[in-house]
Amino acid sequence: MTIALINNKTELDSFCASNKLIVLEMYADFCPACVALKTYLDECSSVYKDVQFAYIDGPNYEVPFKYGQRYIEINDIGTIKYNSIPTVFFIKNNKLLKTIVGYLRNDITQTIIQLSNQ
Repeated sequence: MTIALINNKTELDSFCASNKLIVLEMYADFCPACVALKTYLDECSSVYKDVQFAYIDGPNYEVPFKYGQRYIEINDIGTIKYNSIPTVFFIKNNKLLKTIVGYLRNDITQTIIQLSNQ
């Protein structure tokens, strides 16, 4: 299985409509930690088959910037703000459950295990 690239808001809304756990990375090609995390999440997608994995390439996705913060809008969830990359969002049943900032493999893995069993 591979990690999906989200190119626009329509794809994002469609992807996040799932009732499965969604792991969504805010990413940029110029960020070494983002590239390493994307590779790790791609590996995770082969292990955790009940979880959906995706990333947004921030510089190529129209991410609004307002009041000093970047944010994404997701139907039924609302506005999710973030300040740095990589940032990983954990979404399930149209709710943002957790956010992890940085390349924190152990925290990400533990969160996937914990939230996928709920």
